[in-house]
Amino acid sequence: MKELLTTVLGLFPNCRLKIALLNRAGHRIDSTARVGPIVIVGRTKMIVASGAIVGPFNVVRNVGEFRIGEKAEIGQWNWFSSFPTLVENSTLPDAGCFQLGAHSSVTSRHFFDVSGGISIGKFTTIAGARSVFMTHGIDVVSNLLLADSIQVGDYAMVGSSSNLVMGSSVPNYSVVAMGSTIIAGLEQERSLYAGTPAVRKKGIAHAKYWSRPTGRVLPPGCNAE
Repeated sequence: MKELLTTVLGLFPNCRLKIALLNRAGHRIDSTARVGPIVIVGRTKMIVASGAIVGPFNVVRNVGEFRIGEKAEIGQWNWFSSFPTLVENSTLPDAGCFQLGAHSSVTSRHFFDVSGGISIGKFTTIAGARSVFMTHGIDVVSNLLLADSIQVGDYAMVGSSSNLVMGSSVPNYSVVAMGSTIIAGLEQERSLYAGTPAVRKKGIAHAKYWSRPTGRVLPPGCNAE
């Protein structure tokens, strides 16, 4: 019954009553957070911190914990889901969960399979559109369907149309170029990674992005206020 109530409430526009009712249904959403009309399906728990924004037309399906940090932002038309059978049989600590750190951003039209768990650090941007985070797949050698987590560090940026596969990671203070495929853990910080598979192209010793005090990146001449 609570799952059905959550689905109905999720479709409402952002308002104080919606937040209050979602919290009564078992979610934990700060009163200063904003949650637009979204689709919440299955065994999903929303944990949204102060000042965070979840934009309209997102789908959150069978995400054990959908945890959004302080002043983090999610745009619109993103899809977050898990494969329940994999999650139920997994020994991974964050299987079926999605975490977005404080002041981080997910723009629009990205796909996140969270079966193995996805963790994105603070002040990080999932930029552009149509990136795919896939935490499960078929191992043809063992003929098994397996899952593993994806980790993206702090002050990182993942460019548009990138693909991250299960077990991949992006280090702190790094940039993944548009159209790249991450198939193994990248290690060196303050670097640009590009290609399929992605490899380190060059170092980025100094960048204002690494030390910005707020998550949102604005065009020239715009005031952060």
